[in-house]
Amino acid sequence: MVDLECEFAVLIAAARSGNFETALRQSVFHGSEVRRHPLNFLGARVEDEAGCALRLHLWDERFHFKQDGLEVHDHTFDYESFVVDGAVGQTIYDAVPDINGTYEALEVSYSYGGSALRRSGRYLRLVEKHQETFAEGALYRLPHGVLHRLDLVGSSAATLVLTRDVGGRPITIGRVSVGEPPSTPRTPVRDTNGNLLTLGNHSRSQIIEAAVRSNDIKATRPASDHA
Repeated sequence: MVDLECEFAVLIAAARSGNFETALRQSVFHGSEVRRHPLNFLGARVEDEAGCALRLHLWDERFHFKQDGLEVHDHTFDYESFVVDGAVGQTIYDAVPDINGTYEALEVSYSYGGSALRRSGRYLRLVEKHQETFAEGALYRLPHGVLHRLDLVGSSAATLVLTRDVGGRPITIGRVSVGEPPSTPRTPVRDTNGNLLTLGNHSRSQIIEAAVRSNDIKATRPASDHA
């Protein structure tokens, strides 16, 4: 079984020595798909049998596939995150139960191809506790169950995340609405010929550019193409 904690340490050392791209190609991410995430980044993930996962998140200001208004969420795992380059901002929240609250906890369920949100009937007020910015070289931790949101600071960033599953059901926080909460496909990044791009055969910049191009195509495609 692959030692993901060791891989995490090796990749952090490579980033600090300026060899991250080479180490990434030779790492457990070698054949990994890179998928779009509704929180507006690209993600690759490798898991072991003990409930740990190693994740690479790629951020770019040109991405526009997020679920607006649904950025606050928690996790069913503890995690450590290392900022490979760029910077991200984190905001921590408290959720105060309130039958007249303007927010609702939405339960998240996952399938291989995406995620779906379901109403819980738990209404609340959302209280901001504090904000932090983590720049290149920072290593920070977040325990499971803590409500937070992450935002790109600047034009691009990459974060390497080690998670240890604790169990339970994650939630996302959204404003109370009469509409149905969205389901979001987490589609893999492909080239113009439909071939999957992997971290073993393509650079981070190539994968990001492919994702940006596909966004632009979707944004400019005439309505008749969707029939």
